[in-house]
Amino acid sequence: MLVALSGTLGGMAKNDKKTPAGDALPPEILSGASNLEKIRDLLFGAQVQRHDAELAGVEKRLRKALEAMQADLKAEVQRLGERIDKEHKERGASVDKLAGSLKDNVAKIGEQLSDAERTLQEELHAQGKALGEEMRANHSEATAALDRAVAELRHEKTDRAALANLFRGLAGELADDGKKKR
Repeated sequence: MLVALSGTLGGMAKNDKKTPAGDALPPEILSGASNLEKIRDLLFGAQVQRHDAELAGVEKRLRKALEAMQADLKAEVQRLGERIDKEHKERGASVDKLAGSLKDNVAKIGEQLSDAERTLQEELHAQGKALGEEMRANHSEATAALDRAVAELRHEKTDRAALANLFRGLAGELADDGKKKR
């Protein structure tokens, strides 16, 4: 209660020594309040100073802990930023490498397609040429066979004509022989 009274009186003394209504306090109360502050300082001064010192120590430790936490947080943020940058660079390099590999593969496939197309054209040309030669050979053989058949037919026809002439001649001779014998 003494603390509450001294706190009230001490608060009043600190507040320009006025009452709540704004009037100045009489000098008797002011001198009593001053005495009360001295008594309070004597009774509780050492304890208040210890508490103030403890509070200052706690405050100092809290500030140091807060500064350490802030430093740790900044360091962690910086490490994370560096890690993200490093990972970004690595992925960029990986993407570039993959893109290069893809371009190389596309180029190789293009070359393979060109080679396959060229080979196919060459094979088709060779087969066309071979078929042309085979057709010419078959044509030549067919023409030769046809010529032989025509020649045989002419020969046979000639032989028939000759045979017919022979038979006519024989028939004529036979007819003449038959007339002479008669």
